[in-house]
Amino acid sequence: MNRGFQMTDRNRRRYPRLQGRFQVDILNMGDDLAVSSTEALVKAEAMDVSMHGLRIKTTYDVPTGSLVSVVFYFQNRESVCLCEVVWKRQIMGENVYGLFLKKWSFLDRSLDETLQALGELPA
Repeated sequence: MNRGFQMTDRNRRRYPRLQGRFQVDILNMGDDLAVSSTEALVKAEAMDVSMHGLRIKTTYDVPTGSLVSVVFYFQNRESVCLCEVVWKRQIMGENVYGLFLKKWSFLDRSLDETLQALGELPA
């Protein structure tokens, strides 16, 4: 059953990624002066996720090497993680980031099971 996401098998990836369009909120730490300090969360969209990384796009502007707290929504449930920005590209007026997932503060069971199942795919 396709719920707007699909599995990828890119040979260069160590961990398989779940591709799709997933809502993400980034905790505003004041890194981007264009975002009001009264705005606690900044909207973003994840394009893929694995147990160890995310690729997101957002207007929020943070430098490579920054740590960001991310709330990831999957099947109407949220998971929370701490990530490091490892790369950044500007595409059509939005920032696209590659995030290394340092730690899941809370990993929803449904997302955990889905990501674990990705690792069981034949090579």
